[in-house]
Amino acid sequence: MRIVYLNGIVEEHSWHEMRRLFWHPHFVAMVIFLAGLVFVLRPYDELIGFDILRLTVFYVSGVICFLVLLVSSIYQIQSVGRVVYTWVPVSFSIIGATFFGLLLSLILGAPLMSFAEFVLVLVFNLIFGFLGEVILGTFLLSGIMRDIRAESQMVVIPQRVEIAPLIHSEARALAAPISPVTDREITVEIFGHEFLECEIVALSADAHYVSVQLVGNRRKLIRGKISEAVERLPSDLGLSIHRSHWVASRGVVGVVQEGRNSFVELTNGTRLAIARNRVQETRDWVESMGLEIKKAP
Repeated sequence: MRIVYLNGIVEEHSWHEMRRLFWHPHFVAMVIFLAGLVFVLRPYDELIGFDILRLTVFYVSGVICFLVLLVSSIYQIQSVGRVVYTWVPVSFSIIGATFFGLLLSLILGAPLMSFAEFVLVLVFNLIFGFLGEVILGTFLLSGIMRDIRAESQMVVIPQRVEIAPLIHSEARALAAPISPVTDREITVEIFGHEFLECEIVALSADAHYVSVQLVGNRRKLIRGKISEAVERLPSDLGLSIHRSHWVASRGVVGVVQEGRNSFVELTNGTRLAIARNRVQETRDWVESMGLEIKKAP
């Protein structure tokens, strides 16, 4: 599913990744920190006048209600194939949790709030909820998703080995010369997002975004221009084959010629068009890696 965050970042997540995100220690720590901050500020004391026990029950129940509504609303939006704009489930969850808090406060013995008091509480909750979303999307998301994907995509190659020609192109996506710093530790930064060099397959322009193709048929959308993204990459990591496409050397299988058009074939099975003024350069580059240049049947 595609998720658009408040800071303009666009991510492609599977539902499995989203469920793991909600249990990641960084996300849990952020929720606990924000809940604790609210408990310290105690903005509702004058409205509800609870003792410490009832106040604890009130806050804990409110946080749980918010998280349940948040997870449920994201699941419902993505299940119908819609793009998830985070302000929608966050707003829905905050409003729902605020009404739940109002009902719970009455059950616990607090007086009924006036409409103006309820609006003030709702505004405070919205500000706090969106603060959490900004912290997650700006500071925590990249590291959390890297951890989640590294756990499921972990590949350890202790040394460089000779690979049989038939599987050479697939091996290039996983094996490279070993240096004192291993490939799994070398990262590149694209518009504030860090990626391991060994997981990048290609970059493609997608309207006002850059689509970063990663190993395992994963993709990440980041707002920006592809020309600026390519400038951030090491020059020996890959080649620009088109003004809209850049490919990593380890992600290339070969070049396919179809009539007058040429394409780079990638390890993930996709083909990217080569600009006609870059065909010879791309063919020479591919041949220098000992890869195949063939004509489509």
